[in-house]
Amino acid sequence: MVDVIGLFDNEDDSLGLFFDLCYQNLVDYLANSTINITYINSQRLNEISIPIITGALGKFIALAYSHGSENELLRNNTPYISTDVNFDEFADSFFYTCSCHTGKLLGDELVNNGALNYIGYSDKFKVWGFNMEPYIDCANYGIKLFFEKHCTNDIVLMMKEKYTEHIDNYENDILGAAMLVSNRNCLISIGNNITIEDLL
Repeated sequence: MVDVIGLFDNEDDSLGLFFDLCYQNLVDYLANSTINITYINSQRLNEISIPIITGALGKFIALAYSHGSENELLRNNTPYISTDVNFDEFADSFFYTCSCHTGKLLGDELVNNGALNYIGYSDKFKVWGFNMEPYIDCANYGIKLFFEKHCTNDIVLMMKEKYTEHIDNYENDILGAAMLVSNRNCLISIGNNITIEDLL
């Protein structure tokens, strides 16, 4: 079975709860599956630990739920993956992230250095704290589809359909719906069209 590495900034002041709820949602989804996520929490999200975690792996799935910018993933404003740090540690991986802006530069850098595919966001990923369930569902929907053997090209289209479904059903909250629209519109895929079978 393919290795799955989950990088979750569960202690972040603003989005730690959301990232942790995303992780718990995935654990519940995989409860009766042979797939297990190796959970890496905030304490281990740093420049030194990443190559230790990935070094012994062949093909694998990397999940990253943390703050980001155009060229980096961050924990406490310090990059643990960036276009300068650990970008070459994800060769032969499928890199799936719920983070702001990393689709602008970091996604390309990961793919240029051997990642098979990147799915993430090219602009700010927004969360409405008053009703996080639709955001959790949309954030995790793509990786669940990947586990179910859908290809990455189809996954992005299906994720956008899931966003649209929640937008259409979002009642009495224009701001919450607008945030979902923004997330949907900046969702992108970079790299090869792959399925989980390409990692086995």
